Amino acid sequence: MSVGKPLPFKVPYFDDYARFDDGSMIIIGGISGGGKTHLSCNFMKHFVDQNITPKLYCTEAGSKFRIIAPSLGMKVGDFKFKMISDTSTIELDDNAVTIIDWLKAQQYEKTDIMYEKLNDQHAKHGGLLIIFAQLKKTENNNYRFYAEEMTEFYASLVAKYLHTPIKLADGSYGFDNINTMFQTQKIRDSKIGKQYITIQQNMMKKPNK
Repeated sequence: MSVGKPLPFKVPYFDDYARFDDGSMIIIGGISGGGKTHLSCNFMKHFVDQNITPKLYCTEAGSKFRIIAPSLGMKVGDFKFKMISDTSTIELDDNAVTIIDWLKAQQYEKTDIMYEKLNDQHAKHGGLLIIFAQLKKTENNNYRFYAEEMTEFYASLVAKYLHTPIKLADGSYGFDNINTMFQTQKIRDSKIGKQYITIQQNMMKKPNK
């Protein structure tokens, strides 16, 4: 039985903090223009370095993955790629590492349905599924997921990918888009006994070979 069977590889960024089994889903939220595509390519590079061929589904026609992937040392054949317009049409491969970059804006009103369909697909095929989703800005300048309850229901780990707040020279506040961070809001199987943690990252640093 694959139920409860640990994944035979390390999950980038989160492996020190969480356990992942076959069929795990990770959902990462980010703001528009916040570097989700760069992050998805970093994920792919980490998998490629473990001799895994990930598959990237991209919903954005102008995606810069064609520039970012080679800059990280990836070449043709290191990963699979498919352009899609509707995530509900995805048919996952068996036991694959799949990355979806990202749920499109017009699908927000049916985000819960998208997650349900993707979860059904994932349960059928197994492997690891990583979904990048858009965050919405709240009135108090925080960021939340669309269909937040459904997001947490299906995923093994849910995290926001955010820029680090910094104080500028003129005394005002801005954001550091190099030293970014993950803020988790769900870890189904935590290695450290915590659900809510902040993981600092330097996204300009290339993954180690």
